[in-house]
Amino acid sequence: MSLNFVDSTDLSYRYLNQGLELYRFTNSADSEKLLAFGYFTQAAELGNHWAEYVLGVFYLTGDIFPVNHDLVLKFFKRASDSGVHEAMFELGLMYYLNKGAEGREVEGIRLIQNSANLENDAAEYWLEDNFIELARCFSDGWCVIKNYKMALFWLDMAIEFATLDNIKTIQTFIEVNEDIIDDDKLKLKVLYLAGELGVLEAQLKIAEYLYLSSSSEMIQSKAFYWFKKAAQQGSDEALMGVAQCYEFGVGIRQDQLETNRIYKILAHKGNAEAAFKFADRLSEGVGFSNDEEEKALVWYKIAAKSGHTEAQFTAAELMEDDPWESIFEDETITTFYGAAAKNGHIEAKFKYAIALENGTGIDANCKLARQFYLDAAEKDHTESMYRTAQYYFSDEQYDDALYWYEKSANMGHQLAQFKYAECLYYGHGVEKNTEQAEQYYFKAAETNHVESLYSLGFCYAYHNDDFRVQKNSLDWFKKAALYGHAGAMRELGNCFLNGTGVVKKTSTARRWYQDAKSAGCKTSTETLNKLDDWVWCRYEELTDD
Repeated sequence: MSLNFVDSTDLSYRYLNQGLELYRFTNSADSEKLLAFGYFTQAAELGNHWAEYVLGVFYLTGDIFPVNHDLVLKFFKRASDSGVHEAMFELGLMYYLNKGAEGREVEGIRLIQNSANLENDAAEYWLEDNFIELARCFSDGWCVIKNYKMALFWLDMAIEFATLDNIKTIQTFIEVNEDIIDDDKLKLKVLYLAGELGVLEAQLKIAEYLYLSSSSEMIQSKAFYWFKKAAQQGSDEALMGVAQCYEFGVGIRQDQLETNRIYKILAHKGNAEAAFKFADRLSEGVGFSNDEEEKALVWYKIAAKSGHTEAQFTAAELMEDDPWESIFEDETITTFYGAAAKNGHIEAKFKYAIALENGTGIDANCKLARQFYLDAAEKDHTESMYRTAQYYFSDEQYDDALYWYEKSANMGHQLAQFKYAECLYYGHGVEKNTEQAEQYYFKAAETNHVESLYSLGFCYAYHNDDFRVQKNSLDWFKKAALYGHAGAMRELGNCFLNGTGVVKKTSTARRWYQDAKSAGCKTSTETLNKLDDWVWCRYEELTDD
């Protein structure tokens, strides 16, 4: 507010200042406003004309007392007659707007002109029909006392007489004063008004608002009109919207050929998103003949070089799958993966980490690879979790390894399930827990992880006294044996030899030992030799008898 008074020996000014300190900085506490009113009244009784002006505002706003135009006019006139130009301006407005006084419009204009001559900005704005700046005066308390109701009144006037020159100022005013303008319909009205007046930003906002609207297809269909209106001003963003309307039939008949034409125009202008969409449509053959699909990679590369993250990843994947490109363009492939990774693409982080690990198209850097694996792992990329765990495990950082093994295992990663089970079984970084290890061996075994099939059978055979559980071990050993697991074949031999979960049968045991030996199990060779010795000794004992 423009009223600023220094301390004075004049008691009336001391009261005025005390009242202003309470009133200016209080938005809701009625008790403090009442106290301020008391100070203003005391100041006015001592002949302070500024205080009379403030009292008039009290009765005008209705903050504490009901609106009373008679008292407003009384206090404003006293202050105005004493040269308070703020009061002079507001009294002029009261006369001009016929508030409490009929037929005094001419006198009101004269008072406003006099106030303007005294350099009251609010009065000058009124004379210039600059209603939005006048609204700002009342909202900010400049050359008048703050009065939000009057600010909203002059905002409405500004909207009614809005032009292209001041519509943006009106929009800015609404944005700045959101705390007092809680009216979505008013905001939308101004936005549409700005759009009709030709403000490009408003046209785009309206188009996007309608396009994304879920209220009804009829409302959504109007997006095409606004995208087209903005596109006619040369907006590439709006032209993208037009293409999407044609693509999905929003507000216009679906037309894939027109969609392709617009995307291609924008792609040639360097629009990365358009180039990517054009490439996607080529790849999927939407609106193109099949012999044009191979051109998709060209446009993916163009979009990728313009910094489009998804295009960078897609181009790299397509090149990696092409035998010729993968041999001669490995550096470009890695560059694209790296760019997408640095832009936050999770799968690209994983792919780039592999390239760094193997030195494909870039100097090998396991330390950096590890960081990209970790970045992807923290975004729930399962394979990256497992590889991160592997790095920690190799460094004997078992706590971190266990964390990532477990997290990856619980997301269904087969190798992580096995490795986590191994940690639990052998006590790597955790207390040994055979029972819990069995659970994770079982998870991996269900997806036919051969080593887990064997390990689960081993747990059932040697960590349970229950014959029925031991019997189950044979099923898991047999499954592992079918995949050629030599250790499982050996353990089947042991089960039949020792009667673990099955009736002893030496001939069957010998057959499994023989299979294990053929599969490369050295201990089975030794066991077979001992078994043959035992059989021979037993034979000699029988023949001697």
